[in-house]
Amino acid sequence: MTSEMTTKSILGCGHARMSLAMELGKQRFVIGLDSFSSRARSRARREAHLLAFNSILALLVFLLAFGVITMARLIGRLLGVFIMVFCEGLSLELARVKRRAVIVGIALSGCLSAVGVTAEESPSCADQEAEAWLTEKFGPAPPEAGTLTGRQRLETPIWFRGAEIREAKYAVSLRRGPGGGEAALSNLRIGPLVSTDAYGAGVRVEVPKSHVDSSDSEVRLFLHDVQISPNWPDWLTYGKTNYDGVDFSSPGELYGHAVRIHNWNADAALDIKADRSQFVDLEVSGPGNRPLRYWRAGPHDLIASSISRPDEGPLVWFADCDAATLRIHGTLFNGDEHLPLHKISCERGEEPEIIHLSDDPRVTGDVHPMLRGCPNGG
Repeated sequence: MTSEMTTKSILGCGHARMSLAMELGKQRFVIGLDSFSSRARSRARREAHLLAFNSILALLVFLLAFGVITMARLIGRLLGVFIMVFCEGLSLELARVKRRAVIVGIALSGCLSAVGVTAEESPSCADQEAEAWLTEKFGPAPPEAGTLTGRQRLETPIWFRGAEIREAKYAVSLRRGPGGGEAALSNLRIGPLVSTDAYGAGVRVEVPKSHVDSSDSEVRLFLHDVQISPNWPDWLTYGKTNYDGVDFSSPGELYGHAVRIHNWNADAALDIKADRSQFVDLEVSGPGNRPLRYWRAGPHDLIASSISRPDEGPLVWFADCDAATLRIHGTLFNGDEHLPLHKISCERGEEPEIIHLSDDPRVTGDVHPMLRGCPNGG
């Protein structure tokens, strides 16, 4: 009995121990599970925090980039406004400087006249405007050519200036080059000239080669402050004295300011085969055959000019009077403000269109910019 009780006692103790061990294991498992869950939650929180931080950082980067772009655009607009205002102010200042320069030039001209310097030696406002346009078109003025003897062969594009030319059949001979068809001649004094045959001219624009298309042969010639006194033999016939002042034999355009052909005694002072011509302050005088000779319909313009001859011969000749148009403003023909019909000669046709303009084309802008000058102030 005692033995049985001992056995039961032993078994009871074993069960108790096993129960205690199982309880301890369960508690350890629960504690381990809780510890694992705690670490998982901590890791999840860290990942959530990192994700939030990265999102906030990306948002800040985006806002920063957007701000930089917006600021750059704003700065660009402000800079554009500043440049526009600055340029406008600069233009106004340049205009004021230009006006002051004109005033100073006029005052200086008066002072020079007072001390005996002629107006021819001091540039007028119109001269200054023409020179300014030539500089804008052709670049800085080239050096003056000086005193020259014999024929000067030129090729477009070119600006030839500041020359006294004498003892030549053609003082200036111009042909179109491969670089374009524009040329300027300024501040020239031409004459006396010599020729061993019946042909010659102060300025000649060469006839284009027959195989060249007309669109590739046009010449645009600008004359400024050109004086031609060739002292040719007196006019007789084409076979003996076919001499000209300006012989424009190419298609194209001819513009002239302050061109003087005095004591003209040969064939044509201006022999113009240009499709269009415009002259301001042109002076032609003398007993030559035909002062102005127009071969093409035009329109052709004469503004603030003077054409005269001492006899009853024609002042203007047209190849086709019925097709030609001549526009006139402020020009005198033998002292007459209107071109008399009996001073017009026609190869063909009878009635050229002669338009006497009431408004000054230099004011309305209906002439080339080089010729607009200062119609109300020199």
